[in-house]
Amino acid sequence: MSLLKSALLPSFISFLERHGLIRREDLMREDERGFLSRLKLQKLVFLARYFGLDMGYSFSLYIHGPYSPDLARDYYSLAAAPPAEGPVNLPGAFRREEFLSFVSAPGRDEEWLEAAATAADLAEVWSLEGEGSVRELTEHLKKMKPHVARHAEGAVRETLKIVGAGARAK
Repeated sequence: MSLLKSALLPSFISFLERHGLIRREDLMREDERGFLSRLKLQKLVFLARYFGLDMGYSFSLYIHGPYSPDLARDYYSLAAAPPAEGPVNLPGAFRREEFLSFVSAPGRDEEWLEAAATAADLAEVWSLEGEGSVRELTEHLKKMKPHVARHAEGAVRETLKIVGAGARAK
């Protein structure tokens, strides 16, 4: 684990835990709760970079959206460690409240986070211009991930705001 990652990931997990978004002990579970916790952590780390917290992980688009094998290895090693005590040490550039509002709004479950993270990943490589492109990205996301189709339009519109394409999402 790099110095950047080793310093930030434990603090970020503690931050998420303190805000009720993750339970550290669930990361090690070998059941659906464990899977959903790990999926959620992957998406939260991916999305945090749009709010000023880039931990240096590389992600590839995978079955359930952006995925980082390095992040998986790191959180398995950290999950067994005791949680950080005292204040959470995250960079001042991290817009905590905006991040929490984005990921914690009503209805923003693991499926919504998967749809949003996938939309953000696709938006980075697509040339989006106008409402037609928003519809095109939404339809692509629905076809690509039918299990999150009910979240596609809302996730695309909200996500484009954080990747700097908010004017296109209105």
